[in-house]
Amino acid sequence: IDLVPQILTCKSHNFIEASRELQEMGYKEVNLNLGCPSGTVCAKGKGAGFLPETLALQRFLDDIYSYAGSDLKISIKTRLGFYDPDEFYDLMEIFNSFPVPPEVSFVTSPCKIYSPRFTSTRRRCVTEKTV
Repeated sequence: IDLVPQILTCKSHNFIEASRELQEMGYKEVNLNLGCPSGTVCAKGKGAGFLPETLALQRFLDDIYSYAGSDLKISIKTRLGFYDPDEFYDLMEIFNSFPVPPEVSFVTSPCKIYSPRFTSTRRRCVTEKTV
């Protein structure tokens, strides 16, 4: 069984430090959690709470993908958006700006946006528009 550890942070230096330690333990892939809807997590700008901060998210991803190079696979768990599922189009532009082949990095997206009570609002999937 291939296990992929998940990292929940909004600070690139913390992600890089954790990734480095995980690589030393033998892991070849890590997952960035941009989907956690917990109010405590989102209030700190982590998980789904990072999604509305698109400029900061772009800088964060620039940093971590620059660190990873070809030695570390980074996958992303996300939501369609924080406030509205149409935010996913802007998020996909950000995610697609990285030259990482699809077999190395993937985006998982429950058909949900952020909801403060873990009872996520289900919306029509927009996957067919993004493919």
